Amino acid sequence: MITIVSEEKLKATQASSQAATKCAFIGGSGRSGTSILAHIFANHPDVLYFAEPRFLIDRGGVSDLVQGRIPLNEFLLNMMNTFNQKLQASLKISRIEHPEEIYSSNVMQSLIRESFNGTGNINGSLNKFLNRLFQHGVEACNKKYWLEKTPHTVTIVDVLHTIFSEMKYIHIIREPKDVACSMFRKNWGPNNSSEFVPYYHQIMNAAMKAKNQVQQENYCVVSLENLMIRPREIMRYLFDFAQFPTSDDQINTWTMNLDPEKAHIDRWKKELDPKSIQLIEDGCVDNYEYWKSEEMQI
Repeated sequence: MITIVSEEKLKATQASSQAATKCAFIGGSGRSGTSILAHIFANHPDVLYFAEPRFLIDRGGVSDLVQGRIPLNEFLLNMMNTFNQKLQASLKISRIEHPEEIYSSNVMQSLIRESFNGTGNINGSLNKFLNRLFQHGVEACNKKYWLEKTPHTVTIVDVLHTIFSEMKYIHIIREPKDVACSMFRKNWGPNNSSEFVPYYHQIMNAAMKAKNQVQQENYCVVSLENLMIRPREIMRYLFDFAQFPTSDDQINTWTMNLDPEKAHIDRWKKELDPKSIQLIEDGCVDNYEYWKSEEMQI
């Protein structure tokens, strides 16, 4: 059941958003299992799932604004147009009804107007705006918590932590040779092993740098391989980490149909030639071993 929020209710939501709502982010290298993990979380009846709204990491979004690559007016214009459309689309993926009304142009204008009030403190206004933005969806959809999944937010987790101080970040990793095989099938990433190695390095090194600026209790690393082997134990840990109250029966139900075959574990053994295998292993092993050493222990 979706509640279409009035202007009065919106203002009440904005006022209440000063108290942080529990939230979590899921990210990774891309093709590392973020969607599989997010879909398990999305089963929770109290969690609102934003499926790649993109405005945090894409060009012209939050990352560019914070790093001074675009002016504030350009960012706000993008939020009113392209990114608001992507925000609505992210809720459609989550099967939320009427996302175009939840985040209508009027709602976005009101959120911007109430957050950016001309005080000159852009960082404070941005923090207020983004917290209110997600909180509005939570209130409108009668949820209690929210989850955002966009893989490459793993490279700006330090920025996210300054905005969402109570957030939990879940970084899902995967054997890089399997990541490469999955990417080679897409039209937006590396096409061969020579292209993949620097791509992987760039993402994972940036993730490492960002992670070092975040408190340890706010960051968790899990591997897709272990999730497939021990789904109930892993998800019990992750729901507790995210502080989303969940029963064991719920977790059992949500994980019982996980199919390791669909996760394509060890697909590289069939799809990569020896030269490609050696190139990826030589180029990515140190980075991957670091992240494996950071993986959560149960």
